[in-house]
Amino acid sequence: MGHLCFYLAVVAACLLWSAACTAAAARVQPGWVRRLLVVAAVAVPVVALLPWVLVTARLAFAVRLATNWFAPTVTAAIAAAVGGIWIVRGGLGRAGAAAARAWPLVGLTAMFVLATAVAAGTLLFIDNAVVAEARVARAESAAMMQSVMPPAVSADDDAAPLYRQAFELVEADAALDGDAAMPATADASSAAVADLLLRHGTTLDIVRRAADRPGCRFVRDWSRPSVDALLPEEGALRKAVRLLALAARREAATGDVRAALADVVRMHRIAAHVAAEPTLVAGFVAVATDGLALETLAAVLPAVTKTDAAALDDPALSDVVRSTPSLQRPFLGEEAMGLATFAALTDTAAFEGGDVPGSTGAEPVGMLVRCFLLPADLRTYRSSMNAYRQLVAAAAARHRAAEVLLAATRARLARGELPDSSDAIVPERLPAVPRDPFVTAGGLRVKTGADGWLVYSVGPDGEDDGGPPPAGTVTGDDCDDIGLRLAR
Repeated sequence: MGHLCFYLAVVAACLLWSAACTAAAARVQPGWVRRLLVVAAVAVPVVALLPWVLVTARLAFAVRLATNWFAPTVTAAIAAAVGGIWIVRGGLGRAGAAAARAWPLVGLTAMFVLATAVAAGTLLFIDNAVVAEARVARAESAAMMQSVMPPAVSADDDAAPLYRQAFELVEADAALDGDAAMPATADASSAAVADLLLRHGTTLDIVRRAADRPGCRFVRDWSRPSVDALLPEEGALRKAVRLLALAARREAATGDVRAALADVVRMHRIAAHVAAEPTLVAGFVAVATDGLALETLAAVLPAVTKTDAAALDDPALSDVVRSTPSLQRPFLGEEAMGLATFAALTDTAAFEGGDVPGSTGAEPVGMLVRCFLLPADLRTYRSSMNAYRQLVAAAAARHRAAEVLLAATRARLARGELPDSSDAIVPERLPAVPRDPFVTAGGLRVKTGADGWLVYSVGPDGEDDGGPPPAGTVTGDDCDDIGLRLAR
């Protein structure tokens, strides 16, 4: 409503200016003064509004902002131009010349000044409302961050110091960087994997001891949320988890299935440690780590023999299959940092020194950004946070697929071979194929063949794309199915 009042006041000011100029022109004799007043009546409002039309056009068509204000601005400019021409023609035409001389020039001028003041006052009112909302957002951010701060952990139970030791070791190895990095799906029986794991024996020992600790808290200043408080350890952590996944696959390939399953459990615990960090980056890393743990479990299960069957009943392994990392803390923490950033952008100092693209450092620029862009940006940010919650459904889909694969492995150990369909595990080992979290009704898709089982969800788009492709397969971007494979 405030923006509508502003635009109406702007159009009213433009028309009143045209009327005042027309009234003045009607009072003077024809000549250059009269022509100047006529030009001013039409041109001044257009010239005044033209820069804003150009700016909003750039935001709409070059920058492509969802909220750009081009439509109301160009509408106001057209209304001012057309209305000005109509007023001039009506006031200075043969039929209206006498009437225009009777128009109250002082009154029209005063009303123009008043309309201009109303427009400026409306803009100031909107600005004050945004600043007040920012104060509320800042308080909400602090309270939200306080509620999701990682819990205190005793020195003996804190995994963070051990992780930092491991991070220093993996960061020093160039073989784990960039395109030359050893993928977690590499051939576990290869000499290259054996050499890599041998070099990082100490690293793996530290990572395992860290994962076995019940808590983890990296030291950060969470009392003042900001975009700087992301997860700087993200890259090193992914390298360490990849090493652990390779170790688990290597252990399974060499017959030490129990050790491999223990490392899978540790990967799941690492995901829980990361999810304690209240940032969306931490949530992404936790989901990726948890997904790698489930993929590694699917790779290890074919190596399980009857001798190792008891390890499948380990409660810790059941947690891996049934417990998804809680992402509530990362979501709330990210929202808290977003609100804090919004509040910071309302400060005048944020726009000084040209921090805003195209800014000259003047306060009016900050006012215009606050009035016309920040509120919409805040609404868009809150809405986008809901979209990220699909991560929870994706993690749930992988866990439900792992539950099916675990049941299929138990059936293999009992029958001597992997079943040819899900009928062999339902209802004997599962009451039903778990529900697909991305559809309102229906279970996960199960495909069986000579190469093994594929259990998957149709993914966020709700369409069955045939299941996720095998690791290392290059496909298009149309497939968003989520699942796991179990080899025969």
